[in-house]
Amino acid sequence: MTAPEQKTAALKLVAEQLRNAAEIIQRYQYRAQWDRFPADVAEQLADAHDSAQHIAVALDRVAPAFSHRPATDTTPSAKAAQGQSVAAPAPHPPASRRL
Repeated sequence: MTAPEQKTAALKLVAEQLRNAAEIIQRYQYRAQWDRFPADVAEQLADAHDSAQHIAVALDRVAPAFSHRPATDTTPSAKAAQGQSVAAPAPHPPASRRL
């Protein structure tokens, strides 16, 4: 397995572990509701569950990108590092004051 493939596999593994963690968190959320813990406990667990799921989905989406080397990095920071000109945003005109 090449280094890019290893990176992709690692991200997919982390995504799977997050999905497993989300399941465990959800069980605790249900348990907190069943045992009538304060409402904020179940809400925080629900938020943690949702966050873990969202991160897992995001990792699934980006993982394949690490298997392929981009031809050229065209981000402004890459251009600046290569010594190419980077267009600066136009300055905002000063606000006119009414006195």
